Amino acid sequence: LLKVDELEERVGQLAQGGALAAAPAPKPANAQPARGLPIGSPAPGFKLEGIHGETMTLDALRAQGKPVMLIFSDPGCGPCNALMPEIASWQKEHAGTLTTAIISRGKPEVNLEKAEKAGLNLVFLQKDREVSEQYKALGTPSAVIVNRDGTIGSQVEGGAERIRELLR
Repeated sequence: LLKVDELEERVGQLAQGGALAAAPAPKPANAQPARGLPIGSPAPGFKLEGIHGETMTLDALRAQGKPVMLIFSDPGCGPCNALMPEIASWQKEHAGTLTTAIISRGKPEVNLEKAEKAGLNLVFLQKDREVSEQYKALGTPSAVIVNRDGTIGSQVEGGAERIRELLR
């Protein structure tokens, strides 16, 4: 998408009668643009309803003094649904060192059914994508770490394999 944006910008320059700027130097093949909020910046707070009717805030998730992994999901996302049983095992295996919470959207009953089937807890619902947008999590599944002190601890990682790497 970044290459498409660059091409569109260059075509726009031509359409406006401007000279075509020299192509920027190629980036190294392994260079990735930063994803999400800057590491070390304050994590946006939120107050969301859980699938059992409870209310949860980021501060409450952090209250146990552990980092929090926020996983952004959608009940209609196939890759998200495939990852849910694995996330349930992470919630159990890493409970002593990491809080893992799912932020989804959609109808509570649909999310409740999927969470119960996978054995998940800590599933919270945003109205649309307001929390995802605050964290600049542009797709699902994606995840970010919030440090114990409430700052951003990682880039937003998208896709099952990158989320697994983030967990490691």
